[in-house]
Amino acid sequence: MEVKRPRNPELQAPDSRTLADLSKIPWCAELLNDQNLTAYISPSRRVKPDGADKLFNSTLNTPTTIAQYVALYQQPQNQDEPIAELKAILTLGSDVNGFPNVCHGGIVATLLDEVMGELINVNLKHRTIKRTSYMTGYLNTSYKGKVATPGTYLVVARLSKVDGRKLFISATVEDGKGNVLTKGEALFIGLREPIGRL
Repeated sequence: MEVKRPRNPELQAPDSRTLADLSKIPWCAELLNDQNLTAYISPSRRVKPDGADKLFNSTLNTPTTIAQYVALYQQPQNQDEPIAELKAILTLGSDVNGFPNVCHGGIVATLLDEVMGELINVNLKHRTIKRTSYMTGYLNTSYKGKVATPGTYLVVARLSKVDGRKLFISATVEDGKGNVLTKGEALFIGLREPIGRL
């Protein structure tokens, strides 16, 4: 599989086992083979000495919670423009269930929030938005259909508007056929002073 790897040294390419697992799913293989998209493992999956990102690098990083989390983005033609869209492939196991074989709604909302935050993160790494910490101001979620487990899903986050320290972002959780199962709209607010290191 020919995956476009990140040029930014802060972003880690997916390992061969993750790529092998995901390449068995046709829609995932198509995304991963798209040479317009750069694929990487979200930095929130790496253990940090300050304890940041524990939810995604520890609690939800098991074979029965979120087994895989690969992010993909297209670099804009103009290097100063923000990256407008980020796609994430996530494989969910049965330990995120609310009902039998159905992901808990709170976890689905968490996926939206996480991938929206990753869109901010990749823009920070490429220095296309103000360098500070961003926190969720609100997240409105609409559930359209069940997110069945186990299963692999596509979460797509889109930057709708930048207004000073305010970032307006929308996101969807989709199945492999493009059916939208959940929608979210959020406001992220840039703090005047960053939390931790950027």
